[in-house]
Amino acid sequence: MIGQGNPGIIGKPSAFLAFKELATGNAEAVLADEGVLRYYAKQFPEVNFKIVGEGEAFEYYDMVIITPKSENDLMEKNQYRACQHCR
Repeated sequence: MIGQGNPGIIGKPSAFLAFKELATGNAEAVLADEGVLRYYAKQFPEVNFKIVGEGEAFEYYDMVIITPKSENDLMEKNQYRACQHCR
């Protein structure tokens, strides 16, 4: 169950709705399929975000996290956790 035990984590019925929450400032990060998020990045260039978690850490699941570029601490923390999880 998404967010069970952590009210700060919520699920959305689609990657687009999750991306919309990020674009409007209502979310700090989104976890979704990399290809889908790259598509949204091209369709909405005015939304300033960075894809993190690329490479080995997410290769098996083809999942990435996006977060506003201003969230450097959050990006580093998520990249570290992802790498630790895959070891």
